[in-house]
This record gives sequence, C-alpha cells and structure tokens, in this order.
Amino acid sequence: MARGRVIDKEIFSHEILGTLSIETRYFHQALIVLADDEGRLKGSSLYLKGKIFPFDSMKLSVIEKMVDQLATNGFLLVYQVGDDRFLAHPKWDRWQTIRKDRFKPSDCPSPVDGIPVVNQRYTAGSPVLDLTRPDLTRPKDAQPTPSFKKPTPQEVAEYAKSISYDLDASYFVDYQDARGWKLKGGQLIKDWKAVIRTWKKRPLGETVVKKHEVVL
Repeated sequence: MARGRVIDKEIFSHEILGTLSIETRYFHQALIVLADDEGRLKGSSLYLKGKIFPFDSMKLSVIEKMVDQLATNGFLLVYQVGDDRFLAHPKWDRWQTIRKDRFKPSDCPSPVDGIPVVNQRYTAGSPVLDLTRPDLTRPKDAQPTPSFKKPTPQEVAEYAKSISYDLDASYFVDYQDARGWKLKGGQLIKDWKAVIRTWKKRPLGETVVKKHEVVL
C-alpha cells in the first residue's frame, strides 16, 4: 500500500501542468499519492476510477484521455506487460525519498519489462516536472556507468535519420531515463544505437513511436 508522498508546492504553478484541465491536474496528484515506493501502479481505467473517482460518474474514456495527456506531456510512462497495463512516474527517484527501512519493492513489473503504449515525450522546449532532490535509497548501479555517455535528443534524432527510422528522439531519451538506461534483463545499456536498431525491428514499438497511436 502506498504511503504518504511529497507534493511540492511548485506543482501548482507548473506551466505545462497549468495548461491541462483541473480534473487532469487532480488526477495527476492522485496518481502520485497512489503510486507504490517505486512510483508504479496499475493502469486499468476501471481500477483508476475506483481508486480516484469512487463517488463520481467519471467515464472511462475521460480517464483514458487524462492518462494520454499526462503521458504525452512527459508526466507518466504507460506500458503493457502481457494483458495488463501499468503506469510509472518518470524521475520518481529524484523527488520522492523513501527510507531504506520502509522501502517495499513494487508488485508492478518495471517499465523495462514492458512495451510502451502511449507516445510519452517532452513537450517541445519544456522540461518534465522535476521538483526535488536525488533519492539516496536506490543502488548506485541503477544509473549508467561513468563510461556511458547519454545521448542528447539531437544525437538520437540524427542517428535515427541515418538508418531511416522515424523516431521521436525526445521520447526515446525520456523513456530510457525512466528505465535507468537498462536493458530488459537489467543490464546497463552500453550501446544506445544498438537499442534504436532493435526498436526499429519491433513492429509494435515502431507503430507506437512512429504513428503516436495509443494502444489501450
């Protein structure tokens, strides 16, 4: 069960969140409160309605739309594992500090084990909400090794273009940031270009990233 979470006062004046509806902003804060110690939770619209809007006649289609808005603006990762959908907060470790003696591993699978199902990217020129400090409760190897140089969106875009792959470069960098730049098996990424070539070969990944379709 999720414990108390930090909601920084700056969240109320965040310029990108401020462009979204009041309902979506309320929904976003509720997702923070409901997330487990690793920033994850179930993504079923029916589950979210029962947890966040139990007394409201909120349509499931409205919830789907809010999830999409938060994801496309970089505030959520949405991914599929088997037949189930899950949500994860990007950069969770940077602004939620969980005491080591109280930390409980997530019951939800990691985004690294799933397939992204929403176009999750930064809004052009605007950063994802990043309000506090690094989390000291995570193992050091959760970050890329010193020898690894994270590419910029421009570098990703240039390489994708060189192999004729229509990839949302900002989305790619954001998604890998949330996963700690790790492969599905948990190993740290050593060659980000190889990852892009792998993405290009995946039919589902190509559909999601290239056409920006929502698969729910």
